[in-house]
Amino acid sequence: MHLYLKSIGFSGINSSSRENRFIRKIIKEAIASGQVKYNEDAGIGVIMAGFGRDFGICIKGSYNGRDKFSMEYYYPYLLSDCVSNIEELSIERHADKDSYAIVCDEVKAGVTLIFYLQNIFDYYNYKAKSESICGRSISLSGLSLSGKILLPLIKNDRQIQKIKKDALVRNNLIAAARNGDEEAMENLTIEDLDTYSQISRRVMREDIYSIVDSTFMPYGVECDQYSVIGEILDYSYETNTYTGEEVCIMVLDCNDIIIKTAINQKDLIGEPEVGRRFKGSMWISAQVNFD
Repeated sequence: MHLYLKSIGFSGINSSSRENRFIRKIIKEAIASGQVKYNEDAGIGVIMAGFGRDFGICIKGSYNGRDKFSMEYYYPYLLSDCVSNIEELSIERHADKDSYAIVCDEVKAGVTLIFYLQNIFDYYNYKAKSESICGRSISLSGLSLSGKILLPLIKNDRQIQKIKKDALVRNNLIAAARNGDEEAMENLTIEDLDTYSQISRRVMREDIYSIVDSTFMPYGVECDQYSVIGEILDYSYETNTYTGEEVCIMVLDCNDIIIKTAINQKDLIGEPEVGRRFKGSMWISAQVNFD
């Protein structure tokens, strides 16, 4: 069973027999209703079975275009309309199966980020026409197994403007350092040392979550899982149409990276509100906007 099925309201599917029956039912209904996306050249089929607004299960496998579908793997998905512009990105195939990872350099984060590619069918069609994917935007989605709501940090307009100005200066320094500017590298190093020194002093008398406003950092051993603290920009509750479980969907701002996130309401501690913060770990996938 995919670990993150629970995030979109499938916490009751906890055995292989129930899982197999459920997946076979989805495939049978998709073939009967003509809902299988089929790429004749590659011989693949993709089923997008929705169980709520913008979330569901994607099944990928081989398909003969008529009535024979052989599943290779499946994963839960959450569709996002929160667009992020990425300077550089590439798509690489996973070693163990016909799935793909998006590798992108994000100046705001200052590190290379890796996400799971959602729209593999669009990628197959696009790859047949062009090899370049430069200049494409992506939409990020996160599925979380557990999380909690934190109170917001109080900031006045002057502080908000200063934060934006400092972020712009840092982004410019990171861009310059990536192009080999030694002075920019030195300034970034000094800035990091100053930040570390300030945090070390403040943490002795303040709570860490009153110092750290938001975070976006790798989590665990898999490269597409991250630990985040982000400000809630919007939220809603949706019901899984199959199980009846409530799913909380939030739009988060994590270090200026916008992520649409889903979590089972039973696994969320606290009440979400716009302006509050969400803290948790999540598996992040993305759609590349090929059009």
